[in-house]
Formats: sequence, structure tokens, C-alpha cells
Amino acid sequence: MHAFAHGRNISNQLALEILLYISAQRQIKVAIEEFGVGSGDLVIIILGNSEDTVKYALVECEKILNGVVSDEILDLSNNSKISAIQDYFNLTGLELNAIKSKNTMDSYKNAIVKAVLNRIALVALEK
Repeated sequence: MHAFAHGRNISNQLALEILLYISAQRQIKVAIEEFGVGSGDLVIIILGNSEDTVKYALVECEKILNGVVSDEILDLSNNSKISAIQDYFNLTGLELNAIKSKNTMDSYKNAIVKAVLNRIALVALEK
């Protein structure tokens, strides 16, 4: 939304812009091929100007879709998911070791999150 407001958007559609950022890509075709939603998948992204607005929209989506909120996608307890994230975002052990604050798994997972956020932030700077 910030990119659109300041004329720095890459695509002309908000959904594609979000996909570009979360995939850390600048090419729409690459983002869709590597990070797109598969057939039969339903993804809902809620944006708002306040936490209350987002929470209200989330509750309404749950009612309408008869669904349940799940943060499973954010869970980094699966080693294969951690490996896939590291591969996709080209995160090296050297980079993650430089970021982590302690020699614990939680610190390692936190380093992965920070490195991924860094990759996403770089999408905006590459323009």
C-alpha cells in the first residue's frame, strides 16, 4: 500500500504487489511460478489501518467462510520447511550465524525471520 501511495509500485494490482514482496521478487512471472497460490488453495490477506480493523475483518472472514484461523504457515518447527525457506531465499549458514544472538534453535529461527524480512525489504530498494 505504501508503494502505491508513493508511486513506487512494481505492478498495477495490489494482489500482485503483495506477491512480489512476500516472494522477494521483482518479476511477476517468477513470483507466480515460484511462490504463487496453487490450484484449489485459498489465501486471504487482510490489510487495514488499525489492528482493530484487521481483527474485525478476520472475524468476519471466519464467519463467511466458516473457517478457522491458522498460523501454521508461520510455524518454523518443521526442519523441511526451514530448509525450503533457506533454499528459496538463498540464506546461508554464515549469514544466519551472523544474525543470531545465541546458539539456540529459537535464535536460529529468529535469524531466519530477520533474513527473510531483509530480502523482502530489498525488493523496495531495488527499483
